[in-house]
Amino acid sequence: MRLRPPFERADYGDGELYARAMAAHLPTSADDIDPFIGLPGPYGAVLSSAWGTHAEREAEVRAEVCAEAQARWSLFIDKKPTRASSFSTGTAQPGSTLLSEAEAGELFTASEFAREKALPLDLSVTLCPKLLGATTVDDAEALLGGYLRNLKQCLRDNGLPCGFIGAVENSASVGLHVHLALHAPLASRPRLKRWHEKFLRREATRRGVDFDSDAVRFNRHSRHHPLLQDMLVSYVLKGADHRIVVQPASASLDGRDVLLRDLVAHAFADPGMVPFDRLIIGPALAKTARGDWRSAWERGARRVDALFSPQFVKFMHRSCGVAPMPSRTEASALRACGDAMFAAIDAAAGSLDPAVEATVANVETFAHAVDRLALDFECFLDAGFGAPQRQALDALRRSMRHAHCLADEAGGRAVTIALSGALPGPLAGRVARALKGAEERVRALATRLGEPAVPARWVLQLTCARLARI
Repeated sequence: MRLRPPFERADYGDGELYARAMAAHLPTSADDIDPFIGLPGPYGAVLSSAWGTHAEREAEVRAEVCAEAQARWSLFIDKKPTRASSFSTGTAQPGSTLLSEAEAGELFTASEFAREKALPLDLSVTLCPKLLGATTVDDAEALLGGYLRNLKQCLRDNGLPCGFIGAVENSASVGLHVHLALHAPLASRPRLKRWHEKFLRREATRRGVDFDSDAVRFNRHSRHHPLLQDMLVSYVLKGADHRIVVQPASASLDGRDVLLRDLVAHAFADPGMVPFDRLIIGPALAKTARGDWRSAWERGARRVDALFSPQFVKFMHRSCGVAPMPSRTEASALRACGDAMFAAIDAAAGSLDPAVEATVANVETFAHAVDRLALDFECFLDAGFGAPQRQALDALRRSMRHAHCLADEAGGRAVTIALSGALPGPLAGRVARALKGAEERVRALATRLGEPAVPARWVLQLTCARLARI
């Protein structure tokens, strides 16, 4: 909140005198100083140098957020703002109905089940009972209950599964309202929209008020929205208890407690007090419909790439430059680098030249380390979630450090021999290129895991021009 200055600018005919007065006032917050940045004279310069401009402070905060997001790549650190969160203090008011960890898990599970069964929840519906004359809590609860019962029947009558998820919120502007993400094929959407209008007109007439078209809102219902399902899951979870620890540091990938807010793409916003169940899960996605099927959340996943679609994770991570999630493509590329080094030394098999034998020994040492690193990477990808994955990650880190060390030592010895001219030209070039490719892959993995990734000392020697000559 901006503080009111103790002096008015109009009281000072000279900007430098005003800056001097403000410097004497010693502002106590960044917001307090914002109106006075850029004042002339030495006192204005002191204010600017001490507090910086608003843009400079924003850039500094943004850089810190991006650094944190890159270090904790399995979570959502950079948040998507909402209109509600812009007015939020970041803490819930007393009496607010926050979603629990179990309710959050049920929402994640239902969403994943919808993806598994090819039921995209990409039709968004927002309903406000207050605009239909339901001004009391009991009346709003009755209207929402009747709406959901009739919606299920409408879907059945049209041969559609009752697949939807959502939650009820209570805001100061529109009171109790519900956000739904609904599965509906494109061909059925105009019919579904007409049903909504007919049902809600009847509810408004029954309560003696005119129908307000703002009582129900759809997204652009004539198109598919592949990100909407995950967007709404996260939007609903903005009103969850974000302080809950969903995974202890001992089992997390980065060795820090994972909070529920770390798995939510939206900034926290107080959902208000809702005196009945907030969470809504359609019968087609409920526990009885899922049977013995278990979601990633139920198997212990507490990382965003297991809870949301790859497209949504990429969409949320793009602004902070977070690398793509670990994949088998990376593990395969590492294994290919090891194979390239083994192929290079196989070409020198049988040679009795001491220089060739020394090169083969060093390259083979590094190749075995890269091969083990690729194996541990694959074990990490297959390790499941929770503590087993953390243990696999620790093993991967150890293999990575070992391979990075050998890239510098064994790789350096092999490159030195190759560049000395002691090896036949074709063999020297093949060895140097294989070593350089493997070193780059190991270093890229080290960067992803948050480890120091200084290039091996010999890499600078292998310029493109020098590689071309050997």
